[in-house]
Amino acid sequence: MGCVICLSPGGELIKTIKLCAIKPTCTAFGGENAEWLLVTSAFDEAINNAVSEQGAVFQISDIKNGQFEPPVLL
Repeated sequence: MGCVICLSPGGELIKTIKLCAIKPTCTAFGGENAEWLLVTSAFDEAINNAVSEQGAVFQISDIKNGQFEPPVLL
């Protein structure tokens, strides 16, 4: 199954969060104080696995608060 890993600025492993999706794709922080980690997963028709939650969005709340991306004006 897939996972999301958290690395230190020096590249050392801090934490691994296992997911019940084979192909996690994008991550973002959410919630009022960036207390949630949101993770999307890819849907792949070639994978016929009832265990994998393909095409889902996961909300993980047992993290330290993250940082929001700075606003960007185009």
